Amino acid sequence: MEKEELRKELSAQLWQLSKLDIMAYLRGFAEGETAAMECIYEKNGGTTPSQISEELKLSRSRVTNILRTLRGRGYVQMEMADDDRRKMIVTLTQSGRDYMCKKLAFMDAYLDAYIDEMGEESVITLTEVLKSTVNRSGSFTQKLKSLPVE
Repeated sequence: MEKEELRKELSAQLWQLSKLDIMAYLRGFAEGETAAMECIYEKNGGTTPSQISEELKLSRSRVTNILRTLRGRGYVQMEMADDDRRKMIVTLTQSGRDYMCKKLAFMDAYLDAYIDEMGEESVITLTEVLKSTVNRSGSFTQKLKSLPVE
């Protein structure tokens, strides 16, 4: 297959992949409110807004807005740290924990159904290709930076 044809096919399939329901759901775990909640959920003892900002690569003002929304929904609570009164510790409320447990259970069920549909061998192959893509991303990101931008 010629490079141009290969490029077009890859682009078309990546586009189709981006439109799948699962991708929309995964994007929620990668950015925004759900990502912040998962970050807090993973840090069972609580975390700080700065740590959320660093982990999710979001501005502090964006994290502040997300936390304000989540507090309004009753999903998170914020308390001053015992060791430093300037630092806030963010934790999930029981409502927030329940919400995250439901979202994570849905994701598990969705992926289980995907594995059942595709078969173990196909999923292992796809996972290896994705790992390779992630592991090589630094080298082709450098190449992209050298390309002229219009």
